Amino acid sequence: MEYLDFNSKNGELYFRLQTGPIKEVGVNGAQIDDLIQFCKNKLEEFQKLAPSGYTLAAMLSLDAALIALALRTSDRTKRGVEGTHES
Repeated sequence: MEYLDFNSKNGELYFRLQTGPIKEVGVNGAQIDDLIQFCKNKLEEFQKLAPSGYTLAAMLSLDAALIALALRTSDRTKRGVEGTHES
């Protein structure tokens, strides 16, 4: 992800969030979905090292968030307002 950079040596995460609708301003940052996916990937790494029901619950919650955002995008696309400020 171009606007999301994780330095595994020092654990720092750098990102720039998208500002403005892509259709209006172009891609200029990471999407919320990208950050959620990054967090889910990190939790998957933790789960492999030290399995936990709490970590699994967090991963499932992030999956639910990603599904909800995908459904939102699909709905907005069908209505022709995806990538705009229209609701």
